[in-house]
Amino acid sequence: MPIGYFFTDKRTASVQASLIKAALTMAHQHGLKIWCITCDRTTTNLAMFENLGCSFGTSYDSIVTKFPHPSTGDDVFAILDGCHMLKLACNSLTFLGSFHGLFQEKIEWKHLCHLHQVQQHEGLKLANKISTEHIEFQRHKMNVSLAAQTLSSSVADAIEFLDKIMKTSEFEGSAATVKFIKIVDRLFDTLNSRNPHGKGFKQPLKKVNIPHWGNALETTAQYLLNHKSSSGQLLISHRRKTFILGFVITIKSTTEMAKQMLTLPQDPFKYVLTYKYSQDHIELLFSCIRAKGGWNNNPNVLQFTAAVRRLVLGNAVTASKTASCLMTTP
Repeated sequence: MPIGYFFTDKRTASVQASLIKAALTMAHQHGLKIWCITCDRTTTNLAMFENLGCSFGTSYDSIVTKFPHPSTGDDVFAILDGCHMLKLACNSLTFLGSFHGLFQEKIEWKHLCHLHQVQQHEGLKLANKISTEHIEFQRHKMNVSLAAQTLSSSVADAIEFLDKIMKTSEFEGSAATVKFIKIVDRLFDTLNSRNPHGKGFKQPLKKVNIPHWGNALETTAQYLLNHKSSSGQLLISHRRKTFILGFVITIKSTTEMAKQMLTLPQDPFKYVLTYKYSQDHIELLFSCIRAKGGWNNNPNVLQFTAAVRRLVLGNAVTASKTASCLMTTP
């Protein structure tokens, strides 16, 4: 449910931080416990978190992803939406063409292009959804489904099959690309768990397996932090750093926050579903607001106010079929 909205033309990080503090204070006065703040990857949002007390360095230990609650002093964690980070990872790999890992192994976009070419030539797909729309995705770069289907384990398996089994020359040296895609896919599944009965990497975070998912997430963060551009510059200090920084921030916040939730002295959580603190919920609300305007998907102040009033009173928060994310039943 929306708790407030502010009609502004522009906003600075300091003003946004003040609004967050006010919202946290009022939520506490009404008995609400706020665990985290979720947002996307804009520089204003990152600067806002730094104004609140976070610190974003270039190493895992130097990154501080929590700040004190203005009323209680409890930890409040910063979360950057995993869907946005996945899209940025796909965009960055396309734009740069290649990354270099810790041991100078090359992660290359061309292997995904070659996979598409092979599948088009043969007229069949190797159990993946790669198409022209995925390779030439610039017109659909905000579509989460395309990014998730591009950086998926099925694509990695297809590339690995063509390299190791079929011995296709175009896929020689693709092992690092396969590893990168699988790690990003598993990370996204972990940061997007929805079902209490999920299996594998989609299972909820539980107290009994804290060492397993805790170590796996930290290892993934260290793996991402070691990536470099073709010029040898660490991606965490590159202008295309946001997906690395965003994933690492979310990993560290998720790990620390889930451990606190699962080990509370009173009424600890039985499990943690990481999808609950994704940004999909606010995007579904925005989708509903745009739908209320009919042909006009960019409402003015009066139209926005009327749409929100109708949604809140009618309790009809349901997304359209063309929304960028899917509704799930609780």
